[in-house]
Amino acid sequence: MRHCCVLPGDGGDALEQHAPGSSPQTCFGSEIDQGPANTSCLGQFMTKLILAGFMATGKSTVARHLAQLLTWRLVDCDAEISLRAGKPIEEIFRDHGEAHFRALERDFIKEIASDRRRCAQCGNPAPAVIATGGGAIVDPENFAALSQCGVIICLSARPDVIAQRIARGMKTRPMLSQHATPLRQRITELMEARREAYARAALTIDTSERTVEQVTDAILTALAQNYRLVARHPASAMSSPPRANRASNSTQDDTATRDGE
Repeated sequence: MRHCCVLPGDGGDALEQHAPGSSPQTCFGSEIDQGPANTSCLGQFMTKLILAGFMATGKSTVARHLAQLLTWRLVDCDAEISLRAGKPIEEIFRDHGEAHFRALERDFIKEIASDRRRCAQCGNPAPAVIATGGGAIVDPENFAALSQCGVIICLSARPDVIAQRIARGMKTRPMLSQHATPLRQRITELMEARREAYARAALTIDTSERTVEQVTDAILTALAQNYRLVARHPASAMSSPPRANRASNSTQDDTATRDGE
């Protein structure tokens, strides 16, 4: 069995970010872009992969697949906030307002970032794949906390693709359903308002024409190209779950699992 805190293909090593200029800055052409260098993480184990980005880009679905592949713990921020509040995200928005939801979100992200649990097998920080809500890293406090504890990967998609993915689940999208603006216009406006915040992510991957497996492969390839390996553990064999049917494993599945963004 492979080591619990390593990524596929790393031979049992942990990830450390390349120093600026010491590695390729892009992969897959313009589809994956290197964000601002996070020099605060140099020399630290990057054992939290944090998926951010606009609603219906596939964050929850991809996070589940990635966590299963890596056999890492999965944390879905919206799902956990909903569980603790005892109600769906759209009801939190309806009953208490967006400001209350953002406060709950901020507290939970602070909890994630301050998690000091260690892997019982190797003693390194316990690894996790984290799916955040669509507006999470727009908050500078959230972004700062998350960027200190892992690699932020922004998933993106074209406005027309997002509109198609969420067409059947508008009522569970309070950032869209609580506005009278036409759907495509509201999506475009909200994406533009968040553009600079999303651009701060370490990596950006477009999911518009990709299956969940293809997005996962792109994430792992991007990490391999933009992060160097720090030898800490002996090489070990890897094991991974069987690959799912690509035809049915679509990032559109995310629309059924995200509550509010």
